[in-house]
Amino acid sequence: MPKTKPVPADLIPIAAVLVLALAVWLLTLPGGAGGYVEIAVADQPALLYPLDRNDTVELNSRGVSLTVVIDNGTAYVAEADCRDGVCRSMGRISREGESIVCAPAGVVVRIVGGEPYADGIAG
Repeated sequence: MPKTKPVPADLIPIAAVLVLALAVWLLTLPGGAGGYVEIAVADQPALLYPLDRNDTVELNSRGVSLTVVIDNGTAYVAEADCRDGVCRSMGRISREGESIVCAPAGVVVRIVGGEPYADGIAG
């Protein structure tokens, strides 16, 4: 096979792959700055906690006790005494829109961004 000289058009696919890799990397970075952890328990008003402060929240709902930990811009369920423990295995969340659900307890932990809304702070 004869050798050919590289032309500038050969660089386009390489550049496209590099741009795509950079975009994927940027989208996977933790986005905790300025966000909040919203914890909704059954039929009670949701509670908001700043994502940039470390905190531990103990909850009891529907006969289930669980511990939500906010640590270094992430939130996760550290302990839960329900049968299946799915909420513990959901890992850490840090980006707006991500959530952890403990169905037996009726608890939803999710990341919300921007400014807190008045009802969440007032209770």
